[in-house]
Amino acid sequence: MSRTKNGSEEGLVNPSFSGVCPARMLKHPTQQRSQLLVLSIREAVVQLALSQGASGLAIKDISRRAGVSNGSIYQYFQGIEGIVASVYEDMLMAILDLFPAHQKLSLANKQQLEQYLRRLDTIFDVIQGRACYMPLLNANITASTALTIMLETFMCWDARTLSPRHYWQPLLASVWQHNPSRQIPYEGTRQSYG
Repeated sequence: MSRTKNGSEEGLVNPSFSGVCPARMLKHPTQQRSQLLVLSIREAVVQLALSQGASGLAIKDISRRAGVSNGSIYQYFQGIEGIVASVYEDMLMAILDLFPAHQKLSLANKQQLEQYLRRLDTIFDVIQGRACYMPLLNANITASTALTIMLETFMCWDARTLSPRHYWQPLLASVWQHNPSRQIPYEGTRQSYG
């Protein structure tokens, strides 16, 4: 196990939020070419999970779909769990961007986010959303604080500004099948993904 910036070991319980943190990326891509490679890996996981289910995810299939070698995947991720965790993080950070930065998340906000995370857990056949990210969101903090914790404590790679096209939007569409409002309900909604 490696250590995070704050000294805790990856894959263990984060003492601040009582959540189990999934395996992190091994390194963050710095050059545009490597950033696009990581995004293509994440997009391939989303496409495969939606088309054939998470139980069929294999590195060889991900590499074939993404058009990269297995070795390229292992440069950035320890395995499928790390790739899935990064998909959760990308989506969660983009959604948190929609909330007022310095206002605490309301109960309705938390319930909607929990619904999204539970649906992702179902799609990927894991409990990462409930185990790691819900304790963070239930910590009575603002959206900007949650984003800071994700970037600094969880050491997420921030891919939000890399491309205006969000590869994970098909996941939201799948989540929306179970939520007819097709909108994240919070006071002062700035944007809807409908």
